[in-house]
Amino acid sequence: MTYGQVRDAALQLIDQYSVAGAEIAETYNNQADYLRRVPLLINDCMMYIATTTRKIPSAAKLETLDFEEHPHMRVYDAPLDFFQFRGNGLLDLTGEHPVRLPVQAWVTGRQFVVPKDYPEEAVLEYWRLPTMINDDPPDTLELDNAPEVHRLVPYYVAAHLVMGDDSFRYQALYNEFDARLALLMPQALTAAEPIMDCYDGFTAWEGY
Repeated sequence: MTYGQVRDAALQLIDQYSVAGAEIAETYNNQADYLRRVPLLINDCMMYIATTTRKIPSAAKLETLDFEEHPHMRVYDAPLDFFQFRGNGLLDLTGEHPVRLPVQAWVTGRQFVVPKDYPEEAVLEYWRLPTMINDDPPDTLELDNAPEVHRLVPYYVAAHLVMGDDSFRYQALYNEFDARLALLMPQALTAAEPIMDCYDGFTAWEGY
């Protein structure tokens, strides 16, 4: 959904979009105040969803990241939109099979340490933060995250627009947002990982 669609949907949910079929003017009553709050509430909602129930997956190759050189290791900076580490180590796709390369340590949650001999093509998988909108976005601006997430945002925005004026309507709208959010829980995924046999010394591929 676009910013304009989310804004209009939120106003419709609180009966603040039109009167007798005519769109409410910005100068009428508190309409301007409602409109000025919408971008902030959209950002707040997108951040809340992307850091809880529906995180946004992303990836970056080591060669695209800044790092500090040390005698036997490198300390890489996480991407600017980094939220949380995803997966079990870095992913090396240069061989016949994908191989997980362990991260040796995390520094302050935004830097990570790996050996110098890791291939630069190794991929850091992570959850990223959503792209925020500014205070005066164009109506045609597409919101970040997935389309199914966008359908929830108007309920969150509408609930907070009426929070100080109508506690019953606020609770009803927020309950609807919360119920829809619960349905967005991601499904469980499986993958194959190499497992080293410590006795015979060979690597076997196992699914889990």
